[in-house]
Formats: sequence, structure tokens, C-alpha cells
Amino acid sequence: MKTLKLVLFALVATVMSCSNDDNATSNYNAEMLSDAQIPNAIKTYVTTHFPSNTINSALKETVNNTVSYALSLTDNVNLKFNSGYAVTQIVSRQPLPNTVIPQAILDYVATNYPNNTITDWELDDDHQEVELDNNLELEFTLDGAFIGIDTDDDGEADDEEIVLTPTEIPTAITDYINTHFPTNNIVLATKEIENFVITYDIDLNGNIELEFNSTFEITSIESLTALPSTVIPQAILDYLVQNYPNNFVTSWELEANHQEVELDNDLDLEFTLTGEFIRIDND
Repeated sequence: MKTLKLVLFALVATVMSCSNDDNATSNYNAEMLSDAQIPNAIKTYVTTHFPSNTINSALKETVNNTVSYALSLTDNVNLKFNSGYAVTQIVSRQPLPNTVIPQAILDYVATNYPNNTITDWELDDDHQEVELDNNLELEFTLDGAFIGIDTDDDGEADDEEIVLTPTEIPTAITDYINTHFPTNNIVLATKEIENFVITYDIDLNGNIELEFNSTFEITSIESLTALPSTVIPQAILDYLVQNYPNNFVTSWELEANHQEVELDNDLDLEFTLTGEFIRIDND
């Protein structure tokens, strides 16, 4: 996020001079806008969320036929909009108004950083990012789910694995464990991020491993002993009672279009998402 703050708004004169270069005009053009030329949707956004600020300058940029708008407001507030007049970046030296930050992000920051404020916000193609007044940069999914702390100089998050403290484990996950594995303790909890997709891996004592998706839904359970019947869909339990009465389930997994269980005899059985038997998996 830091790199986007450099001279985007401060060197308008330099940008304008570049647009007159013969080699630049084919791919880049910059035009200073008068107040009358600023799109009404952008003006409305400014007056709605920054009513005490006025517009110092507005620049319309065209790069390879893609249009964007950069606005500089009083009190060192800078905004950037895309060609559809949607805001994509807000940079300030002061706390941003709550109305410009998605509620899920506000809630996360209030819970985890109650003594800090958000000074910057940026929307990318596959995630969004905020910077706090302590210079900490936090990345979130487009839906506002926390991804991780951005420590990269280029502002892009790498795939990473974060060890969670007990207080950082989502309540929905601990509730699931307390309900279905009340006698087991959490040994290790990690949050994994791969291509901005979040999963949670939980190791319980007794060699039990659980995996949850970004919405805290259980997707995988593995154990060396019998799984509690409460974690297996009833339709699957009924099938096993009829067809494998002398065996028990040691693992269960939810895939995009089916679910699968493994029995203590190492037999893998596939079922539909509604629990209808499909086949024995011999792969």
C-alpha cells in the first residue's frame, strides 16, 4: 500500500507535462478537471463521506484506454476512483470516517486493534487492505474476512501459515469443538492463506485433526479412533449401520460435489452432498 502513496497526487504538474510527450500520449493521458468536469457520482461520494473537506484538485488519467480519477482534498485526504466512479483508494493522515470502511473490517479492527484507527483503505482485484495509524497493514478478502498482516514491501500478500493464540481462534470453531469433542483440547491452531483463500487447521489431543473453511464450516475430520456420530450426517450413519455394522468412521471430508468417509478397515466410501451412497473409492 505504501507504494501507491508516493507522488500520485502531489506531482500533478509533472504528470501533465508527461502527457505532452510524443511517446507518452499514445498510452497515457492526464487531464486536470474543473469543478464542472468532475463526475457527479464522485462529487456525491465526497460530499457524503467527507462533508468538511473541499476538492483541491481533480485529475483524470487514461492509461491504455483505462480511465481513473485522482482527487486531492483539503486536510491531506486523497481519493482514487475507477472508470465506473467507484472508490478504489483512500489515503489520509487522519482517521477515515467509518462510512467508507466495510463493516466487517471495522468490526475486526475494533476487536483486535481497539486503540488504533484506520488511515488508509485500498481495493484490489482480489482483496482489500487497510493501514492503521501504527503503520500496520492488514489484508482482507473482498467479503471482509481477515487474511493476514501484510509485511511485503510490494504490498502483496504471500501464501502463509499463521499460528493462532487461543483468543484468536474464531468462536464458531471453538463452539464446534466444545460441542463435538468436549473431552479433547486444542494442541495447535493455524490459519493458512493460499491465493487469498483461508482455511483453519486445528490439532486436538488424541491425534484428531480438523479443517475449517473461511466461513468456519467444518470440511475435514481425521482421527485414529472412531469419530463421534454427531459429526457424521445421519444418512451416512444409516447406510453404515446397514452395510458395515462392525466398522466405524475414522475420517470424514467434505468436497465441492460430494463427501467421503474412511472406515477403520481403510475402506473409502463416497456419498452425495445429501448423503446418498455413490461408490467405494478405490483410487
